[in-house]
Amino acid sequence: MATLAELRERSGSLYTGLLEPQTRRPPSRRALGLAGARPGAESFSWFNRDDALAAVAMSFRLAAFAGSRARVNDGLALALDHVEAEARVAHPEEVRQAFALFVTHNRDGRRLGKPRTVTAAPALFRPPPARRGRLAISSGGESPGLDYWREDALANEHHQHWHEVYPYAGLPPNDFRAWATDTPRPAMVAILEAIAPGQDWQSQVSGASVSQLASFFAQVVQAQGIGGLAPDLYRVLFRLNDRQGELFFYMHEQMLARYDAELVSNELARVEPFSSALWPEPIPEGQNPIGLQGFDARDENQTLSPDAVQALRAMLLELTTAVSAQSLRGDSGNAVAIDSVNLGEAVEATVPQLRDLDQSAYGGLHNQGHGFIAQLANPPRPGVMTSTATAIRDPVFWRWHKFIDDINFGWQETQAAYDFADAPAVTIRNGAEGDGGAGGDATAWASPDILLCRTSDLPAGQDPTALGAALFGGDQWDTAFPAGPVGDSGLQLVDELTTTMATVPFDGQPVNYLTHEPFSYFVRLENPTAAAASITVRIFLAPVSEATERRAWIEMDKFLLDVPATTKLVVYRPDTESSVVKRPVDLDPARALAGGVDPDEGSYCDCGWPYPLLLPRGTPAGLPFRLLVMATDATVDLVPEADHCGSMSFCGAVDHYPDTRDMGYPFARPFTGPTPTALTDAILAIPHAAGRTLTIRHTP
Repeated sequence: MATLAELRERSGSLYTGLLEPQTRRPPSRRALGLAGARPGAESFSWFNRDDALAAVAMSFRLAAFAGSRARVNDGLALALDHVEAEARVAHPEEVRQAFALFVTHNRDGRRLGKPRTVTAAPALFRPPPARRGRLAISSGGESPGLDYWREDALANEHHQHWHEVYPYAGLPPNDFRAWATDTPRPAMVAILEAIAPGQDWQSQVSGASVSQLASFFAQVVQAQGIGGLAPDLYRVLFRLNDRQGELFFYMHEQMLARYDAELVSNELARVEPFSSALWPEPIPEGQNPIGLQGFDARDENQTLSPDAVQALRAMLLELTTAVSAQSLRGDSGNAVAIDSVNLGEAVEATVPQLRDLDQSAYGGLHNQGHGFIAQLANPPRPGVMTSTATAIRDPVFWRWHKFIDDINFGWQETQAAYDFADAPAVTIRNGAEGDGGAGGDATAWASPDILLCRTSDLPAGQDPTALGAALFGGDQWDTAFPAGPVGDSGLQLVDELTTTMATVPFDGQPVNYLTHEPFSYFVRLENPTAAAASITVRIFLAPVSEATERRAWIEMDKFLLDVPATTKLVVYRPDTESSVVKRPVDLDPARALAGGVDPDEGSYCDCGWPYPLLLPRGTPAGLPFRLLVMATDATVDLVPEADHCGSMSFCGAVDHYPDTRDMGYPFARPFTGPTPTALTDAILAIPHAAGRTLTIRHTP
């Protein structure tokens, strides 16, 4: 029997080999993400529903093989045998996707591990070489100068891996043996008969062992069969991740907020949506994937075909009608009230069997748009919008997703504003008193309780938590500390954070990437009551110029904190602990290439925003930002203690999302008020939130 170490080595080699064709030979023209009959193994796009079904069906077969033997290693060896067999007949990206789903989500599969995609196939993520001082891959439109950000290897890896953690076609069983034990035999018989009729499944399944059941399902669970299953049977095989539709919107919305801040940092307007009125018009932006194999360029001023426009508008009409009526069409023709989850399922492309919605409706506006735009590239190959690993390189990706997010935003705007009635008793002091907290007055964003320092300025050998308590608590609690040295402690506070462009070798060539100087927060909070309080600390950031717009706020961190009764507490939090970033952090793209199969790190844990892009670029003169710290009641939030694995905010915890509030709270609902500053007025009016102004300066 192979050892686990041997299986892991084999697994890593297989995964790497599956990626090689993407960096050596181009996919066919078919890889466009458009719905339709799947012709076979010559193409694959995750945005194509039939291709996605093929991948999840294979992931189920891998789960069955893994659970088919009494000894786990024997089952894993069979699963790897199946990967090798499928690699000879199926498209390698289909096999890789199935393999990634299995290793990410299956309990036995997680024992194997796999190299990160950016490690196994760096050429797929490598930015093109610098040309005349900037990356010359996009042209036309408003933002060709942002190629440095769109081409970031770790940001592209994040987008690809997120779609593996949250597959719209469903998750395979996380434990096949448990699935085979818990699933009623009549349901198994019904599935097998629906997929492969005429084989007397009733007698074969009755009394069958787990190994025999695994053999049955490994033989018959294929894309063509599962695509036609009734919802009740499909859901026996597959499920969605927790709150998947909501997180589809929120994760992409947060990417947009960061992209908008980058645009503002480059003195450009926030991204304009590629809305339906523009679909018949030429697309100003062009995109040329210089040095990237398997994709072709889209010239400037390409136009969607009339058929594509008609198809997209039909899907959009279904959705706008639903939002207007506040309900989607159910699977029995009934009205299903829209919520933050099912709207995302309807817009992305969640397979109909996993939605409680009309099976013939809501065809996946998001995915179809990716496919139609990818089709505009020069023949014979599609554009980068066809792949989750490359899509964010295209300026139109951001315009398309702004349009997609507008659908969710429009629904959110119909919801009642939060009343903050469930706030904890903990207080954070704001700045100036008496001016009503007007959003345009900087003195209203001058909290003495939010302090920043460069992490490198922390005195060596001292515990930062104890240092913060000594310097900012006790007799110093009411002291407002300006930027500069704090006594003779050796610590310096700052009101400015800095970013820079750095260069590292990446896959044989130097690449430039945006990064920032590490920083840390000190936050003072008070619990004046006689009862201890458990709170969630939420930190957000927005450019001052955009701070009255709730979608401009970038989530920076979220963590649990216990505040004892009648206590004034100073909290220390370094940026490396952010709940948004992938952990453990990658300090630069080159270090990601050094990674391999870490036996202590599951594939799920690779999910998260790259640490070097935690801060927007800022400007050479210093771009002003608002920093918000808000406390909410953790007994309501039910946020568990964070562990080392992944980005809690962008990826949830393994198999569930660890916060009961709306994702993006408090910015997931409108702020009501008589002035444009209703949002900032409301935030500064509540005692459990406070803000300050800082600048982000970009240095050469």
